[in-house]
Amino acid sequence: MAYKAIKVTCRGGYATLKTLKNVIDSFTVNSGVSLKNDFPESACFYMNEMFPNCIKIPDIFYNRDNMTVISAPVMKTILNYTHDNIEFLPVTIYNHKNFIIKQLFYILNPLTIIDCIDKNKSTLCWNCIDPDLISSFDKLFLDYSVLQEAPPLIRPKYLGRLILIREDLATILEKKSFKGLIINDIDI
Repeated sequence: MAYKAIKVTCRGGYATLKTLKNVIDSFTVNSGVSLKNDFPESACFYMNEMFPNCIKIPDIFYNRDNMTVISAPVMKTILNYTHDNIEFLPVTIYNHKNFIIKQLFYILNPLTIIDCIDKNKSTLCWNCIDPDLISSFDKLFLDYSVLQEAPPLIRPKYLGRLILIREDLATILEKKSFKGLIINDIDI
């Protein structure tokens, strides 16, 4: 079964978010570490004031931290499909006037990390500070032989900020037409 990448659009008048606040080490959110016992209730995002006219609320927010911030309907759709090794970390979102948005939002935190990047086929730029992290890539190919029994939502080793979604779950999410969601093919 193929995997795709979850992406988020910041076009079409959708609000975007600044960085995660009130979390001491926000880097760990994109590392596949369980945070459910330590995640603060005060965790929040503020809308990006650089785009004051972008006020439409998406189901998946673009943000500076590259976290996957999803609405309750997206979370419920995922939970109806799988419970495999994922967390949903609740966050508060403040609008441009610093009022709390009443909808519930969560950071999607898949905890399964798999060494699935085909390093020979991919064009990768490794991080010069931490050589166990990929900073960027021009082409990314997956080794599907290691993904045969993998759950629907995973993080690739060395590139934890990227969430991979199995094609069957991706199709379900796409059919729901969630606002702000883009699912890209891998092996690009």
